[in-house]
Amino acid sequence: MKRVWLVQVVLVALCLAAPAAWAAPTRAERAQAQEWYKSAAAHMEAQRYAKAAAAFEEAHRLDPDPALLWNIARAHHLAGQLEEAKRAFQEFVATEGVEAELRKRAIEHIAEIDERLTEQLKQQMTEREKQEKAALEAQLREQMKEQLRQELAEALAERQREADEAARREAELRGPAEVVKGAEPGVDGTAIAGWVSVGLGAALGVTALVLHTNAESLRDEVRSPGAPNEAGAVTTLTRSQALARERDANDLDTNAAMAVAVGGGALVTGLVLLLVSGDDAPSLEAAEPPPAGVSVGPGHVLFTASGRF
Repeated sequence: MKRVWLVQVVLVALCLAAPAAWAAPTRAERAQAQEWYKSAAAHMEAQRYAKAAAAFEEAHRLDPDPALLWNIARAHHLAGQLEEAKRAFQEFVATEGVEAELRKRAIEHIAEIDERLTEQLKQQMTEREKQEKAALEAQLREQMKEQLRQELAEALAERQREADEAARREAELRGPAEVVKGAEPGVDGTAIAGWVSVGLGAALGVTALVLHTNAESLRDEVRSPGAPNEAGAVTTLTRSQALARERDANDLDTNAAMAVAVGGGALVTGLVLLLVSGDDAPSLEAAEPPPAGVSVGPGHVLFTASGRF
C-alpha cells in the first residue's frame, strides 16, 4: 500500500501537464524543495503522515508545484487532520491545469471529509449533552437531599415548639403551685424529643419501604419473568419508556436509601434521648409514644406525629 502511494505521487506530477502559472523557483530553491520532497516521501513510507505533510508543505513553499498540493492533502488526510486536508484539496481543485480525473477525486475526498467532520460534530454534541444531563441529574439529587434535610429539621423544630407550648398552657391551667418551667410535672422535655425522634424514624422507615415498593413496581413493568428470554423480555413499552421507568425506579431507590439513613439517625437519636431523659421521664411501659404517620404525594413526603405530651 505504501509503494502504491509513492507511485501515485509520481503520477500526480506527470498529470499536471499544463504550463506552470507560478513564479519559477531558483536553482537553489528547487534543490531545497527536492530535499524536502525526499524527506516527505521517507516519512510517508514510515507512516509518519503528519511529518510528511509538514515536509511537503516546505517543498511547496519553495517550489509551488500543484502536484505537491495533492501530496499535502493526502498526508493530512491519512494523519487524520481533516480540516487541513480539506483546505489542501480545495486549493488543489481551484488550481488551473489540474487533470480532470484528479480534480474529480479531490472533490470526492472533500465530500468524504465533510461527512466525517459532521459525524465528529454530532458525536461531540451528543457527549456534551450526556455530560450536561448527568450534571443536571446530580444537581437535582443534591437539591432533593437538601430539601429533605430542611423539611426534617423544620418538622422536628415545629414538634418541639408545639410540645413546649402545650406543656406551658397545661402548667398555667394547673396553677402557680404546680408550674414546672418548660413542661408539666412528670414530663421531661428530653423524653418528648426522644419520642418525636423515634416516631419520625419509624415514619421514615415506612416511607423507605413505600418508595422501594414503587421502584420495584416500575421495574416489574419493564421485566417480564415469564418470557422466553432468561434475562427478562421487554414488554409492550418502547425502549425509551423502559429506560425512563428504570431511571425513575433508581431515583425512588435513592430516595428510599436517604429515608433509611435519616430515619435510622432519628431513631437512634430518639432512643438515646429516652435513655438519658432521667428517672422522672415516663417509662417505656407507662408512656404512650405519640402516633406517627407518613403521607406520600407527588413531589413531597409529609411526616406527622401527634399526641399528648
